[in-house]
Amino acid sequence: MMKHKTAYLGVIFLFCIPFYSIAQADVDSLVRMMERSKGAEKIRLLNALSDEYLRISPGKSIEFATQAFHLAEENQRRTDEALALNNLGKAYYFTGDYRRAENCYLESIAIYKDLNNRLELAKVYNNLGVLYRSQGNYEKALEYYGISLDIRRELDDLQGVSRSLNNIGEIHKFQANYAEAKIYYEQSYELKKQLNDRAGMANTLNNLGEIFNYWGEYEEALQYYQQSYTLYTELGDRSGMATSIFNIGGIYMELTSHEQALENFRQSLVLYEGMGEKQGMAYCLDNIGRVFLVREMYDSASLYFSRSLDIAEELGTKQGKASSLKNLGDVMHKMGETSGAIEYYKEALEIYEELGSQKGIADLFIRMGMSYLSRGQYRQAGNYFNRALALASEHNLRVILQEGYYGLSELHRKREKYQDALHYYIQATELRDSLTDEAVKKNINELEARYQSEKKEKELELKNAQLARQEVELRQRKLIQYGLIGGIFLLLALASAIYGSYRNKQHANLILSEQKSLIEQKNREITDSIRYAQHIQNAVLPHVDYAQQYFSEIFIYFKPKDIVSGDFYWMEKQDQYTYIAAVDATGHGVPGAFISLLGFNILNDTLKENEHPTAADILDGLNIGFSERMSKSNPKESIKDSMDIALCRINTAEMKMDYAGAYNPLWLIRDKEMIEIKADKFPIGHYLNQPRKKYTNHVIDIRSGDLIYLFSDGYADQFGGPEGKKFRYRKLRELFLANTHLTMQEQSVLLDRTMNEWMGGEEQVDDMLVIGIKI
Repeated sequence: MMKHKTAYLGVIFLFCIPFYSIAQADVDSLVRMMERSKGAEKIRLLNALSDEYLRISPGKSIEFATQAFHLAEENQRRTDEALALNNLGKAYYFTGDYRRAENCYLESIAIYKDLNNRLELAKVYNNLGVLYRSQGNYEKALEYYGISLDIRRELDDLQGVSRSLNNIGEIHKFQANYAEAKIYYEQSYELKKQLNDRAGMANTLNNLGEIFNYWGEYEEALQYYQQSYTLYTELGDRSGMATSIFNIGGIYMELTSHEQALENFRQSLVLYEGMGEKQGMAYCLDNIGRVFLVREMYDSASLYFSRSLDIAEELGTKQGKASSLKNLGDVMHKMGETSGAIEYYKEALEIYEELGSQKGIADLFIRMGMSYLSRGQYRQAGNYFNRALALASEHNLRVILQEGYYGLSELHRKREKYQDALHYYIQATELRDSLTDEAVKKNINELEARYQSEKKEKELELKNAQLARQEVELRQRKLIQYGLIGGIFLLLALASAIYGSYRNKQHANLILSEQKSLIEQKNREITDSIRYAQHIQNAVLPHVDYAQQYFSEIFIYFKPKDIVSGDFYWMEKQDQYTYIAAVDATGHGVPGAFISLLGFNILNDTLKENEHPTAADILDGLNIGFSERMSKSNPKESIKDSMDIALCRINTAEMKMDYAGAYNPLWLIRDKEMIEIKADKFPIGHYLNQPRKKYTNHVIDIRSGDLIYLFSDGYADQFGGPEGKKFRYRKLRELFLANTHLTMQEQSVLLDRTMNEWMGGEEQVDDMLVIGIKI
């Protein structure tokens, strides 16, 4: 019977066969080879497939790399294991899961160090630098880029050296050290040219264009961008093409050619959306919003800026978040809501200061100066304009210099100091004329015309190539038609065989029915066991009545995804101190529940073994205990499980609280303002060969009426709403701030109602835990 079924499916396949591109055919060939192979060859092909799918489908890249990792681990092939971890890190980076990416890179580094494989070690250090750069941690990015560069120079790896130089230039660019960045880019470009690395040349040309753009030298910038676009088009690199088109749009924006800018930004957005590159999509959305802002279409501008902000928060990109907040502030300013504008600007400024972005800081100083000027607060306005001018002069930021002079001119005009107003106005207009000189515009238009001509030539070449491909496809169709005719005859021949197998199927169905009943019985037994485990977990967790002995106003919103939960809460009393924690163990369901019970017991043991430990002491004890227990079975095996936690120790007699966290922060609302105490960015759980870190203890004076919130990531990460997006921490913050007047019990009911409405028909994706306490 199986033979007949296989043949029948083969005929159906003939009717459904698709037409693949040459690239897809290559990938399919790799898949077929991988399925037939075994051992070391299979691991090699899985890693190759992971790399092939990285930009096409990061999800499939993760799938192949995971298979490669497990096979390499089973076969004790440590080099392949490290490569798979590096591939996993890159794929997680592309999906925006930076935390998993970091863990994979660190494990890969540990293995390559053991093997003394310095060539591959340099690559992973470079990837780690890219990760930290995307998170806005420029200091760490520069550190790892530097390590990578040193190794590559020792090995005389010119290709690697050129990439490291380019990446170091990127960091200097972000920090507004443009002259320094230009030196690194030029060194990188010369090496890439020597190696005929055309993709690398295109990337560095784009970066050089950005430097001249920041300096206001638009003619030079456009030349670099167009050279970059030409190379990317020849290579068929859609991501690079999108970047170049976007940058050219930025030039038009600076020259107030808004229609051309909008066209470029939209073309770039279409390319990024087609590839699922969220970071690029966010940049495009931000700049489309800027065009609508200039056109005074404030609702449209705000919509695009908010979409960009959502992506930035999803990916955890600080640079993108600051840009979107700044733009939302611009909308408020244009609408005359200067108070709201200043709040957005302050939030963006805090991020730029954390990043050390001098251009971003100077830009915000100008905007805040204009907002204070509109409010008639002239002293504050003058202070911000002068601070902006100082930074702009230091870093040769000519556009910001021009805006600062305009701001001071307007300030002195309002103060009726007309001589000073005229002085600054002349400086601003002279600088403006040098930036947008008619000769420059003419040259740019000529370059654009030449670029369009070259673009048409490329399009013609592509069209000819397409015609050739169509001829090949026509021949393929004919072959398939012949196959279909043969398939029809084969179908007729199989019809009688299929009928003959019908009686055998009836007998098989009886057997299947018996097996189905047996499986259902086993399923009931398993479910009953899990429900009993639920009773055990519920018995271990403290009831809210127990919590109310120590806090009259407290809620615990606990909503497991499955019958049992990976999230759990913990509460204990020791003399005058009350300890309370919200914990998120790896996974959910039965595996998560096992980890949660282990964590619960270690927390209890840590408290019993120490007198009045601080919140950080508890976390350090949990980290040590968890790591030791998880590595007992095989000390060489790296831990894949971990916990995120927010834990505080409260002393209401002295009105003191201390807090420590692993990834999960603490929120405190006082006088209708929220204070976020940030967590350390490493989980509970020790990774292979990585030094164990200590957790930070934060001591906070508390007051009567303070509202304290601890939580896991389940509530904020739940998909729902009209567009099927995540709920996000921003919405959760707004929900708490808008309802401080409610009792804790009422807040818990509101959380549940809000989440049910948000989810609609969506499936719950993770366990949810939120704890609220009123002092």
